[in-house]
Amino acid sequence: MFGKYGIIAAIIIIALFAFSGMPALYYSAIVFAAFASIAFFQKIAEPPKIAKAEFEKFGAKYSKKVLLVDALSIILVLAGATVFYFVFAFLKNQIYSNFQGFFVSNPQGLLFIAAFLISLGSVGWLIRGAVKILFGDEYWKYYYNRPEVGFDTKKIYRIISICTILLAVPALMLGFNDYSIVMEQGILLNDWTRLEPQQIAWSQISGIRLAGYESNDFYIIDFTTGEKWNLSNENWNASESEVIGFISQKSGVQITYP
Repeated sequence: MFGKYGIIAAIIIIALFAFSGMPALYYSAIVFAAFASIAFFQKIAEPPKIAKAEFEKFGAKYSKKVLLVDALSIILVLAGATVFYFVFAFLKNQIYSNFQGFFVSNPQGLLFIAAFLISLGSVGWLIRGAVKILFGDEYWKYYYNRPEVGFDTKKIYRIISICTILLAVPALMLGFNDYSIVMEQGILLNDWTRLEPQQIAWSQISGIRLAGYESNDFYIIDFTTGEKWNLSNENWNASESEVIGFISQKSGVQITYP
């Protein structure tokens, strides 16, 4: 599984979630990097060579199954990511549902990234096992030598599995520790960029403004320390307008609009 097109699709999906809102030039660079990675894989993980007659023999048996296996691989990775995400989101919701009487933001973007990485690094082994049981090792010999693949995907997938799991662990930890709480006394910020929770008093708020464009508008809160709080990724347990109205009332700072 995860030949050339599967790897490119995986990289683009990660990019869409990790770098949403960035210029199209960035996506062009990402696609270029994906193709460069394929060329690199073909050099470091050359497939075991098979005779032309053997390749044609295997091709007669498996050529029509390749697209199906690749498509199912991508679908199962996305399905696995969805399952992992809902499990992580449920657990995090249970943790922060105990904050009664407060406005609580429970961002879940990092949880999805972690879920996708875990699925990407694990589901493939199940697929490989199933294909081996159904078709045997000769399927993979044929698959590795297809022109659009050209490398031993098992060797590369082993590296991908290790890397994705190593990336998923900190993403999951940061995702569970990513929250903001608006209380009667002030605001408690503990997003993934902070080493420890930060208490903000109402007197430390110097501005509340609406930013963004068209339907993608969001609020930015300025603090007297010079720091800015971008609310575009927050996930409140109430309507955002209610939260912003409460903050404006408590801080005495009027909301400014573009």
